[in-house]
Amino acid sequence: DVSDFFDDVAKGDLKKIKSWLSRIQRNKWQMDELREKETGKTCLMKALLNPVNNSPETTEEIVTSLIECAKGSGCLKKLLDASFTAKAYEGQTALHIAIEKRLDRIVKLLVENGADVHIQAKGTFFQPLTWRDDCFYFGEYPLSQAACTNQPKLVEFLLDKVSNPYAQDSLGNTVLHALVMVADDSEENTAFVTEIYDQILKASEKKCIETRNESKKNLEKISNKEGLTPLQLAATYGKIKIFQHILGRSFPCEGKHSMAHLSRKFVEWAYGPVCCSLYDLSEVDTGERHSALKIVVYNTNHEQKHYDMLDVEPLKELIGIKWRHFAAVMFGISTALYLLYITIFTVMAAYQPQINQQVLHEANGGNPWLLVAQIYTLIAAISFLVKSGLEIFWMWPFTFRSILQINYFYVLFFIQALLVICAHMLCFMQMEVYVIVRVSALVLGWFNILYYFRGFRITGIYTVMVQKMILVDVSRFLLVYGVFLVGFGAGLASLMNDCPQDTECSRFHSFHSAVFELFKLTLGLGDLSGHEDSKYPKVFMLLLICYVILTFVLLLNMLIALMGETVNSVSQESEKIWKLQKAMTILDLERSLPVSWRKWLQRKKIHPNMLVGYTPDGKEDQRTCLRVNDVNKTYWSNTLKNMNEDPG
Repeated sequence: DVSDFFDDVAKGDLKKIKSWLSRIQRNKWQMDELREKETGKTCLMKALLNPVNNSPETTEEIVTSLIECAKGSGCLKKLLDASFTAKAYEGQTALHIAIEKRLDRIVKLLVENGADVHIQAKGTFFQPLTWRDDCFYFGEYPLSQAACTNQPKLVEFLLDKVSNPYAQDSLGNTVLHALVMVADDSEENTAFVTEIYDQILKASEKKCIETRNESKKNLEKISNKEGLTPLQLAATYGKIKIFQHILGRSFPCEGKHSMAHLSRKFVEWAYGPVCCSLYDLSEVDTGERHSALKIVVYNTNHEQKHYDMLDVEPLKELIGIKWRHFAAVMFGISTALYLLYITIFTVMAAYQPQINQQVLHEANGGNPWLLVAQIYTLIAAISFLVKSGLEIFWMWPFTFRSILQINYFYVLFFIQALLVICAHMLCFMQMEVYVIVRVSALVLGWFNILYYFRGFRITGIYTVMVQKMILVDVSRFLLVYGVFLVGFGAGLASLMNDCPQDTECSRFHSFHSAVFELFKLTLGLGDLSGHEDSKYPKVFMLLLICYVILTFVLLLNMLIALMGETVNSVSQESEKIWKLQKAMTILDLERSLPVSWRKWLQRKKIHPNMLVGYTPDGKEDQRTCLRVNDVNKTYWSNTLKNMNEDPG
């Protein structure tokens, strides 16, 4: 009977539905108990999930009839608040469905009849699952759902009623967090997300002002369970448009209920196209635990988006200030110290006697400078080991891709320092193998100088291009080339005659020697001889010619062509990667400074306790601000409100 009733509701047959409702009233059935066993759907949900085509009035009439019947049996509240029991849609109510179907009048009807606006849809379909794309996270609450589906009128209605914009879902997210999560940086999406974001922010603040509830803080300052505000969440997921909107938000200081105190950008003065702006640095600068700047620089889960985020003000100016005011000098000193270290290590390696030539302690005793060089390089290596180890630890959690693309130098510094320490220990123990370890450390040490090229634009971009070609083009070439080398090497070695004792064997008589000869042939250092000692000389020569065509002619030329294409295609991306690497270096250097020194070095541009206006209760609104001068000829200054006159 229940399935027949639900079928008629789904079909929208109003006549049969009314007949069913009469029967329900006669038998005094509780409508909230009439459910699908598998999903927990009620008749009200069925009606909303299957709205009558092109006839919202009919759907509304069906819903009204169901509500009136539930009123008569005293189960209206239970029917309205009944939710799905299926795991995928758990917690979804009739109100959620009506909002999703954009049935505005029915939403108002449900709310006015007492539907709970704070029930959370917690099913797996409504969670932001990283391992599947066919989900829709909207913040679980009806208000968040209306906001994330671009229904500003419903948002206004729900805010005017009993919806609490401060409510946090199972992830700790508010409606503002949910809006950030659904942002996708497209033009249409950005327009509605930013509009509704500001609408909710102002409405929540207006309600606090009217009720004089000072205990509730700014909705935008609420953190989720990860400790992230909406701004920091946008930085984490690379939502550049909403991120830029929040940082540059400016409300006019007009009217009785002015929302200027919600602004993050304040125009200090303007003259023609020149505008001096003050940017609020709360949640942005590195002094805070979840700094937006640190998230953008160090979070490599969305690298491509984070490259562009560094060009957003005030991040762009903030990075520039840190570089000009202290990081450039610190980077120069660091470069000089490393060059001194690697130069001394090189000279020491060149002039230190071998163990089999002279006893170590006698050599050091006869040359005190050599002993000093050993002590210095050992101390320097230990310091580099500790420093690079800490840098790797601070990068956690990291991905393998981020290590290869952004942070690989820290790993190389760590390995090089470890090799230097091992070389010193082996040398002290008079083990001749220390020479191999020292040579490896020496080569790697000079390679690490490329890290310091990132301080300069030309060399920094060049090293990024080299890195890209190694990781993409050269790695693929080596993979295919290795297959050919092993295959042809094994084939040619198996064609050779047995090598008698006390005679000179052919260069291809064994697998490893054949592979080495083929490698020389690839570089143009070998020749096509050797077939004389083969069992089948013609087959041997044919294989050798095929190898030359496939590797020397085909693979090498393809590698050159691909590298040229890589340079052309990633030139712009390389500059962005270099900027990100430079920003990471700046923040690494800043981390080594005491907080008081950082503030003192940036005091001319970053102003703590800057008066930017007044709060609604008349108190001074003081912020830590960054002063940025902009030139925008298309946005004339008479549209801007100044705080102060041009200081001249």
